[in-house]
Amino acid sequence: MTEETRGEVYDLGYQPYDGPREGRTRSLKALWVNSVRSTLGIGRGALAWIIPGLLIGFTILPAVGIVAANVIAEPFAEALPGHPEYYQGVFLVLFVFSAIAAPQVLCPDRRDGVIALYLVRPITATDYIVARWAALFTVMLLVVLAGQTLLFSGLILAAGDPVEYVRENWTDVVRFVASGIVISLLLTTIPLLISSFSTRRVIAALMIVGSFFLTTAFAAALSECEATREGRCEPVTREYARWFALTGLEQTPTYVNDQIFGITDDDPRLNALGDFHPAVPGAWFGFLMVSSGALLWRRYQRIGL
Repeated sequence: MTEETRGEVYDLGYQPYDGPREGRTRSLKALWVNSVRSTLGIGRGALAWIIPGLLIGFTILPAVGIVAANVIAEPFAEALPGHPEYYQGVFLVLFVFSAIAAPQVLCPDRRDGVIALYLVRPITATDYIVARWAALFTVMLLVVLAGQTLLFSGLILAAGDPVEYVRENWTDVVRFVASGIVISLLLTTIPLLISSFSTRRVIAALMIVGSFFLTTAFAAALSECEATREGRCEPVTREYARWFALTGLEQTPTYVNDQIFGITDDDPRLNALGDFHPAVPGAWFGFLMVSSGALLWRRYQRIGL
């Protein structure tokens, strides 16, 4: 006789989960934290955060230089750049940071095909893209405002009467925060939209760089000023120059920044919007952000389906 195979059943007891059920809020928070860490290179080794760290440092360095120049060359302090000109000086660095960070937020999930796994959890495609967008916007806003905050703090300490300086210049804080939000919106929404068209980070970064430089060159060429026989300086596209000037992705936040600070530029090419009502550049910027954000949302609705 052969011995029959025997099996045994053990009653270990079923223990249902009785912990907190956080639902979609917890999932959104996890996506946000993951995106912030990816943007800054946290958790991906030392080399991953060196480039973001250097770029952040370059956005802050001009503030240190301006404060030092105010202390050393106090009689010429009024001729030095201030809050209105600061963003123009560091925009290229901010743009490079965004071009590197945005693909890192979106491309790996699409390349590895894991978006469907996210949607198994109690979140939607809208939750996914909102969390990713909010994370990059948070990082960009902190980076954008870091230099301005340091500059304002340094100017307070360098002033002969810090209390009087704050009393006379506190409105600069409101202005550079508002302008920082404008720049962060642009450097978050447009790069993420472009990144959604590629699964490769390098290709997405090149597409972002190309779109900014091509639109900037296009706007500059068609609103460029040329001298006439009468010695006047007129744009090559005449009265249409101001409309072409709006097409440059780099110039758009600059115009809005100038309006927020109430400054103008004597360069006819840079001041091509001079004949516009002040609300026009702001309205164009709003349309650009809303339409780009809607297109980004629509793309991920389709991916989610």
